[in-house]
Amino acid sequence: AQVERRKSFRLNVHEESDVKLTFMKNMPQPRVVKQHFHKTCFDISPGGFSFFISKAESKFFNLADLLPEVDIKTSDWAGKISAEITSIREVDPDEKNGLNYKAMRVCCKFTQIDQISKKYLERYIFERIKKELHAING
Repeated sequence: AQVERRKSFRLNVHEESDVKLTFMKNMPQPRVVKQHFHKTCFDISPGGFSFFISKAESKFFNLADLLPEVDIKTSDWAGKISAEITSIREVDPDEKNGLNYKAMRVCCKFTQIDQISKKYLERYIFERIKKELHAING
């Protein structure tokens, strides 16, 4: 069994698609190619986030790559953060992720996030979990 190493709740947000990520990524070889990405967040916590990429996009992403400026946006808030890629895994489609095809899941940890943004994310996650629990308990 995998040991839970997170210090905070991680919230799956892919079903509502309400957390958007926008960033530039460079591919250095054989010549520098810049690619602009718009991704829907799969899950998020005050410590990091993940998103899916296609096999074709995977050439832009490597373990320990830095994402120096990521715009993160919800329906009522937007901010800029920096992150580091901590894992990249192939994912099969299932009912939890809503994928129709195999994809790669890129997991990132925040390397820089201001205190206001962190507090917002903590409140956002708490409110979403509270709402989901309320829906379950009726």
